[in-house]
Amino acid sequence: MQEQQQTQVKTQYAFHSGRLLLSAMKSMQVHWRLYLVFTCTSLCLALLYLRYATPRYIITSSILIRDDSRGSEFAESAFMEELGGLPLQSNVDNEIEVLKSRTLMQSVVNDLQLNVRYEVAGDIKTAELHEKSPYRLTLLDSGDQYKATSYQITELHGRRFRLLSPVRQVTGRFGDTIRLGSGRAVLRKTSFKPGEQCMYSITLSPHHTIVNQYASRLKVTASNKLASIVTLSLTDILPEKGEAILNKLLDNYQKINAAEQSRRAAKTLAFIEQHLVVISARLQKDEVAIQKFKSRHQLTDITEHAKLLTRNRQLTQQEASKYNAQLDVLTHLGTFLVSGPEQTLPASLTLQEPTFAAIISRYNEVLTTKAKYLATTRAGYPRIRELEDQLKSLKADLQVSIQAHRQEISTYLTALRSIRLQEESEMQQLPQWERTYQGLLRQQQTDQELYVLLLKKRLETALSKSSTISNARMIDPPLADPEPTHPDARVTLVMAGFTGLMLPFLLLHLRQALNTRVLCKSDVSERIDLPFIGELTHVSRRRKQLLFAPRSAITEQFRTLRTNLHFLPDVRSRQVILITSGTSHEGKSWIAMNLAETLSRSGRKVVLVEMDLRKPGITTYLDLNPCGVTELLTSGQNPSTFLQKSPGLAFDIIAAGKPPPDPLALLLGEYMGDLFASLKAMYEHIIIDSPPAGLLADALLIGQYSDLSLYVIRQGFTRKSDLDKLCQISARNQLPLLHLILNDVQADSDDQYNYYQQKREGHLKSLLSKYLKYRS
Repeated sequence: MQEQQQTQVKTQYAFHSGRLLLSAMKSMQVHWRLYLVFTCTSLCLALLYLRYATPRYIITSSILIRDDSRGSEFAESAFMEELGGLPLQSNVDNEIEVLKSRTLMQSVVNDLQLNVRYEVAGDIKTAELHEKSPYRLTLLDSGDQYKATSYQITELHGRRFRLLSPVRQVTGRFGDTIRLGSGRAVLRKTSFKPGEQCMYSITLSPHHTIVNQYASRLKVTASNKLASIVTLSLTDILPEKGEAILNKLLDNYQKINAAEQSRRAAKTLAFIEQHLVVISARLQKDEVAIQKFKSRHQLTDITEHAKLLTRNRQLTQQEASKYNAQLDVLTHLGTFLVSGPEQTLPASLTLQEPTFAAIISRYNEVLTTKAKYLATTRAGYPRIRELEDQLKSLKADLQVSIQAHRQEISTYLTALRSIRLQEESEMQQLPQWERTYQGLLRQQQTDQELYVLLLKKRLETALSKSSTISNARMIDPPLADPEPTHPDARVTLVMAGFTGLMLPFLLLHLRQALNTRVLCKSDVSERIDLPFIGELTHVSRRRKQLLFAPRSAITEQFRTLRTNLHFLPDVRSRQVILITSGTSHEGKSWIAMNLAETLSRSGRKVVLVEMDLRKPGITTYLDLNPCGVTELLTSGQNPSTFLQKSPGLAFDIIAAGKPPPDPLALLLGEYMGDLFASLKAMYEHIIIDSPPAGLLADALLIGQYSDLSLYVIRQGFTRKSDLDKLCQISARNQLPLLHLILNDVQADSDDQYNYYQQKREGHLKSLLSKYLKYRS
């Protein structure tokens, strides 16, 4: 369904396009003189414009901008980054906006003083000079202090000059400082010599106006989205001036980048130096805090100290276990000496103290001797008593020694217990010391890393500040196109020719669109479906006096009308022909007279009845007797009584007569039918010149006696709104067999009646060719 609709739309578009093209071709064919005049005038104006228009040239340049996102990298900047320099980061889109900025263009205008324009007056136009100007004005103050005005330069004697403006006059010497408004300036002569008859002038323009003007002319575009090449273009009337502007623009752009890089490096250095002082003080404070912490807790290394405490604790436990074992041995030994039988004491289980060991060894030796004596003697033997006494003494000594050693071991155990408690206390405080120390150490390491980083960045920033590497590189220097881009001769001539063709076409169509008159048959056919039986061309007023010219186009058109009437169906019964129109002055009376004459010259008897009783025109036109239809319908006399002849005409005429007080009543009278019955018996054709049917009802009353109705429409005169009445007449069938005649058709509106004119033109061309052949 959509495809069918699209096909229909395309078909309708092609149909309307073809129709418009045919309309344009027909318009050019009909109004070819108008098209020729407009085209020639347009081309002449275009040539005049090309001759005196100021040409404009386009100046182009291209640069490569570093853009890391697009893979463009400079070897110099990469080398500086490897040495530790700050990276050059840029973006093509941002740099394009910088190049198009008003600030950058303002610096160019200030440097080149573009608000000062040098001109030389010519015969027709004034030309601008730049490098070839014989004078050079240097502005010493800012551009806003100078008023916009133009000064005419006149050289005086003695290296003096005069600057003349509409409001003031300034004189001075070349090279001296002068005042122009609120600013100071110096005028110097250049190496170029001024022309003898040339008039030079200097124009000062507002600074902001020149900045905006050149900023709007500057075009900065990227080649494509993948490359970082930027193209700059500028249009100017002087190629060397445009090249100088682009060169200065790129130079200032490089300087701005270098200045921005240096400024950024200087700020970075100041920031680094400021923070180096702060970080250095913090680092010193951290080191002092670590020193005090280690001194207060007598630490060198917490990890080693923890290991040492663990090892000492193990040793303390071992010592405590050892002394506890010795204490147990001594306790059991004392108990054994008090309550146990006399037996030898094991020397390996006792203390390895020499005195104690000697006592135990002596005790064991005495006890062994006693055992030997008891084996051979009795218990009371003196030697045995002596040995028993020695044993008692040795046992007492052992007990005293055991007691002393037990006290000594207890003292040792108490000391070990105190040492162990101290070590356990230190072990419990060690995590807190470790956390505090780690915090101090972490702060010190952080400050130390920041200090080292700032030292490194200070070196990198100093290295970047000393380098002048830009983020852009020129690829193509500014160069002006040798051919001007404006005006383009080819385009200008083509547009002039197109304008010369389209302007009359548009004017004609505009006239047709705004026109309320009938201009062609299509204006009628669009509103009503009635056939045209003939077309009559325009005839000038002086030629309207000749009703019948044998060799004229209008005569042929009336003959064609007669032929068309002859080929109507049942032509013999079409005896009464009514000719009417919508309004007056549409030519119905003139057509009636000429049609009657045309029919008469074919050998037929024709009578022309003037029935426009309100405003008769034929009577006055042919200078007839005013008695006619009015008197005939009033008296009922024979029509032959009122028949008249006009000199040179072959048909009879019945004039309208005197205007009656009530024409409608007269037309409705009893003699109306008798009149036409009598005329039909006497003539083959009866031509009725009736009142306008669009204004009066008279024509409708007369129409009932007619066999054929011819409705006259005058080109360029009949209003389109008048056709509504014709539509009503046709729809109600109030006029019999209604046909249309298009009158007063202009000669250029259709070429089918230009036969005789073309014949005359062909005759003139033939005579001209014969004359040229004779001359050759």
